[in-house]
Amino acid sequence: MGHVWLIGMMGTGKTSSGIILSELLGMPFLDADELIAEAAGASISDIFAAEGESGFRAREREAIADIAAGPAAVVAAGGGAALDPENEAAMRASGRIVLLEASEEALHARLRGDDSRPLLADSALRDRIGELLAGRSDRYREVADVVIDTSDRTPRSVAEEIAGR
Repeated sequence: MGHVWLIGMMGTGKTSSGIILSELLGMPFLDADELIAEAAGASISDIFAAEGESGFRAREREAIADIAAGPAAVVAAGGGAALDPENEAAMRASGRIVLLEASEEALHARLRGDDSRPLLADSALRDRIGELLAGRSDRYREVADVVIDTSDRTPRSVAEEIAGR
């Protein structure tokens, strides 16, 4: 079957839907950000602080390549992973890419108060979400094999839709 890569903005439900999807498909679930943090022995925020975004992205490329070369799994890729052509190629060669989208309002409601996400660590959360969406949405859609809006849906209904495709 190959990997099922879940891409999209932080807060779209990649992890929560991915865990359920992995159960439905009988495949392991992997969270790329968790694997990066584990390998570094540091949180994603700490990696960003110490190495900057470019250092984190280099670690992310390595993690995506390692996952792609491994056994089939449901994978929650970090919010920016699919923006990198090397990551896209590794994902495409090893499975299918499912974009999870959500409205700006839904993302704001889900991410408000979450200080663990380095790219959203400012007081103007709604503006930052809008900026990230504007800069990423077209690229996400170019990369995706399947697009699913999660705005008003439960993680289970999203997982069931993906499993049924």
